[in-house]
Amino acid sequence: RANAETGKKCIYAPCVNAPAHLVHSRAMFAKQQGAGALLVLPGICGFDAMRALAADSSLNLPILCHPAMLGLGLGGSSTPGCVH
Repeated sequence: RANAETGKKCIYAPCVNAPAHLVHSRAMFAKQQGAGALLVLPGICGFDAMRALAADSSLNLPILCHPAMLGLGLGGSSTPGCVH
């Protein structure tokens, strides 16, 4: 409806994070429901789950990689000796 009202093309990219054994079924469900892309947080579900989605030619959707949870082991401004 938003596309029709604005004349623009908005792509819905649902987040399909889950335990690794459920990611693929969530991605296929999202595709069946009309998703135009997928959002994956490999810091949560794992890089291999994202790789498996990308390798599945039956899925054939763009995959957006969100960086959440990827910097946990890198420290921060409150870490003594951390260089920015």
